[in-house]
Amino acid sequence: MRAEDAIDWATPDYTPVFRARVERLAKLRADPALLATVREHYRHNPADFINDWGVTVDPRMVERGLPAVMPFVLFPRQRERINWAVERWRAGDGGGLCDKSRDMGITWLAMALSCTLCLFRQGISVGVGSRKTEYVDKIGTYKPLIPKARQFMENLPVEFRRGWEGWRDAPYMRVSFPATGSLIAGEGGDDI
Repeated sequence: MRAEDAIDWATPDYTPVFRARVERLAKLRADPALLATVREHYRHNPADFINDWGVTVDPRMVERGLPAVMPFVLFPRQRERINWAVERWRAGDGGGLCDKSRDMGITWLAMALSCTLCLFRQGISVGVGSRKTEYVDKIGTYKPLIPKARQFMENLPVEFRRGWEGWRDAPYMRVSFPATGSLIAGEGGDDI
């Protein structure tokens, strides 16, 4: 059983999840050849990458005595959503709609998937937008889209960032991925 499978969602203890991540990272660092194999796996299985290494940030958790930075442990429906979106993307049909409800992690999921595709695929271009520019990017808050991508990237082990540096690669309304030439670009309001 993976540490992620034993979470009590009512009172989560993420210590076993982070401990498992530290152990996996130690194995990767001890065997550099393994890293290439794992990267290839994640290239074809983005949900595994998000679940194995991703984080979400929710400052409201501090009020409950929990850390604001939490491992992104996917619910089964979130994993289904990732697989569904990747199938739509691979088919090139561009179709798909997700009814969004609050606090189900759909926005975080979309940004984590966008970052993951950009990390492991050459020349990906992801556009994100909202009715207001401030919902796409705004410094000092996690509510908009682009800050979620920044946080996802900043909390990855260096082995998976592939040279990405937030100060250089994530200016206003944009997140670029130097190793792959991929890009997440934001637009808001009438500019969409």
